[in-house]
Amino acid sequence: MGVLRTERFETARLFTPRVDRYSVIVVRTNRYSVPAWPIGQTARVLLRASHLVVYRKGQEVARHERLIAEGGGDRRCGCPR
Repeated sequence: MGVLRTERFETARLFTPRVDRYSVIVVRTNRYSVPAWPIGQTARVLLRASHLVVYRKGQEVARHERLIAEGGGDRRCGCPR
């Protein structure tokens, strides 16, 4: 038998949504807030089974519990869209 690799296998899905004028991104029809940065810039999002992580320039800038229902509320205030 061969040697097993010790590298981590990433199971998250990668998305690169654009930040809107309200500092919100849309991932799979759900809205999540991100810290303010230039409108129209893209964020790097890793969507995992229970949460998503938002990165900018390699640094984690936001983490949210994943909304499972399609078209779920806005993560800033917990209100419906």
